[in-house]
Amino acid sequence: MLKSLRNWWQGRMPRERAMLAGGACVAVAALYVGSWQSLSDTSARLARQLPRLESELAELQRGVAEFRRSGAPTATAPKPGELRQHVQAALDAHQINAELQALPGEQLKINLSSVAFGQVLALLGALENDQGLRIVRADIRGDKGTVQAELQVQP
Repeated sequence: MLKSLRNWWQGRMPRERAMLAGGACVAVAALYVGSWQSLSDTSARLARQLPRLESELAELQRGVAEFRRSGAPTATAPKPGELRQHVQAALDAHQINAELQALPGEQLKINLSSVAFGQVLALLGALENDQGLRIVRADIRGDKGTVQAELQVQP
């Protein structure tokens, strides 16, 4: 293959070889510039996002530390059948609207949408410490401090 390429190249006139070489150089330069521009744009975008992401991480770490400092539960677990009332009391105290769904095994699913992350942390602390409930599952997703959460609690 290399021999056939060499024969093809040598069969070109010197002026044609110069134009082909020049075209190849232009193509390589265009590819390099295009790649560089894409990488530069991505780098700039990530650099702009970094401070926001770092502040969200710091807020999350502060929340986790506060949650851990809150200590052991201070309330007794609710009696059977009172789970919904205890959860609703915690939601009302934190002025959070949520959809509640009873689950088998004396569990309750709490669906939160568009709630401040700090409010969710406070609610988690209240459910465990004030209401004596156990958080079985917490799925929290969000952006810029506002989250959607799906929690499962049990006595």
